[in-house]
Amino acid sequence: MNMNDYKKVTDRLEISERCREEVLNMSKRTRKIKHKINKKVFISIAAAAVVAFGSTAAIAAKQYGVFEKLKANKEKTTVLEDGREIPNLDMKYDNDNYGNIAEHAQPADEAVKEETIKLSGLQVDVESVYCDGRNLVIGITGSLTDGNPDGVSYIGLGTELIIDGVKYTSDLKYGDCIRFDSLLLLDEGAENDFTGSIKVTFKDHNKLTKATTANIKLYNTVGLEEWYDHDSIDRLENPLELSVDIIPDTSLTEETDISVSDNGFKAKIYEITPDSIIIGTDYPTGYGTIETYCVDENGEKIPFIPMYSQPDYGDGMHTFICSNTNPSEITVIWISKNGDGIIHEYTFELSE
Repeated sequence: MNMNDYKKVTDRLEISERCREEVLNMSKRTRKIKHKINKKVFISIAAAAVVAFGSTAAIAAKQYGVFEKLKANKEKTTVLEDGREIPNLDMKYDNDNYGNIAEHAQPADEAVKEETIKLSGLQVDVESVYCDGRNLVIGITGSLTDGNPDGVSYIGLGTELIIDGVKYTSDLKYGDCIRFDSLLLLDEGAENDFTGSIKVTFKDHNKLTKATTANIKLYNTVGLEEWYDHDSIDRLENPLELSVDIIPDTSLTEETDISVSDNGFKAKIYEITPDSIIIGTDYPTGYGTIETYCVDENGEKIPFIPMYSQPDYGDGMHTFICSNTNPSEITVIWISKNGDGIIHEYTFELSE
């Protein structure tokens, strides 16, 4: 993931304490739209997995482990010399909810071309796969075949997926997805054990609806100083080649049609999955520059998931994709950047 490309998307307004108090106390003036959600989208199926796989506890542990490690890496912080504590910069823009993903992921069935391991300098195993049709998250672990003598903490991967004849890569000239990220981060306290993921968010016409196979090429870019994440993948050589079966669970995706409109302010929830929530907004002219964001029932900001582009439903709404933080309420807030504070808000109640 090229962090610089996403700054304009993710560098949103931070909520001031005054605005937070306004949000928490606005129930008297906020219209609340109630919507009964699909239980399967939010409730763990861990118990069902135990029944389905019987005594395969090792598989379940492996399946959960890769995403638990990613969650732990995401929560790591660094203490600066002046005592300030900052988030893990390697995952600053990684806003996926790995807890939800783990609950709905499936054990992986992979096949690796063994002869490509030595050439690529990579040893990678696919541990688990999550796919709701819109989002594909492949959990991977790996190591460098030379033992990581330089002590790198991050393996940049040039990555290519071919699914049903369509190529998906981090190279923006291949435009059939709105997100493509791949990375491997060094595990806490390890010397050469890495955990990471390959993430794809598909456009509407390419959403996965049936079982298929992803053919994957992973290029090791360690030591390639001139490489950057959105560089042309076509110039890289000697990939690790593997394939993995994908079984989309489209029942995890709830397409909704809940919307509100008042005096030109509009908000709509289009789609809810365990990983993400797609929201559209619009506002009337005459208010100057307006920032739009969402908070949950506690006034906590719901983070955006960075995308190259946003879904277009053809209705003129400005769409964005938020992380599914399991909110019971989503409040869409329009705030003036000219110093006038909150000028409008709507609250959607999500009940089971």
